Amino acid sequence: MSADLPKVYPVGSNIRRLRKIKGLSQQELADKLEISRQGVGLLEQAQTLDEDKLKKVAEALGVTVEAVETLSEEQAIFQINTMNDNAQAIFQYNANPIEKIIELSERLLQAEKEKYKLLQEMLEVKSEQIEMLKDQLKK
Repeated sequence: MSADLPKVYPVGSNIRRLRKIKGLSQQELADKLEISRQGVGLLEQAQTLDEDKLKKVAEALGVTVEAVETLSEEQAIFQINTMNDNAQAIFQYNANPIEKIIELSERLLQAEKEKYKLLQEMLEVKSEQIEMLKDQLKK
């Protein structure tokens, strides 16, 4: 019977999950809250928070206080989508990492091809310099 209820996480875990869904680093959230990155780390470890801190965190994340307090997977998606116009794109970005891996792999492959080409050109130049030095030594 308890398997039917959505899993609710401690406040700190909810803050971390919402921050990641929003695509924010700890430092970016810290800047919004005007605290240190370590302060965000402590918030993300907290079991509960006082009402003032909850309000500030919720505002910084662009969600309701209730979302921070009682977040479930379904509520996270709903809260983000209703509070932020581009949240759907962020969630889809996080929900489909395979596309991102492919994109990054293609970019890495292209960078390696360019690096290889530059190294070949450098090798050709060095080979020409060696040949020139050999010719000078023969004279």
